[in-house]
Amino acid sequence: MADILQNASIRVFNLETPIADNRTPIEKEAPGFMAPSSCAIGLKKINPILLTLANNHILDQGFPGLESTKKSCRTIIFLISALVIILKMPKNRFYGFERKE
Repeated sequence: MADILQNASIRVFNLETPIADNRTPIEKEAPGFMAPSSCAIGLKKINPILLTLANNHILDQGFPGLESTKKSCRTIIFLISALVIILKMPKNRFYGFERKE
């Protein structure tokens, strides 16, 4: 898997959980996901060009969890934007949507 990731020209991942160290769960029937901020180090190692956050779990820890996730991602200095892909390959588009649970 490491070879595949290292040789890929585009690495796009969906972060299926908020990154936070403090629990601020929303009310919902399904389990609320959360990963510690130390997980951001692993994200840096896979070197994503795009990391999407739009999914049904990104708000499991409410807006504080979303803000913590964005802060963790900025801390390790990688791009969370489709802008680079769109500029380099204008025919490609990435869309993400989050539904309310």
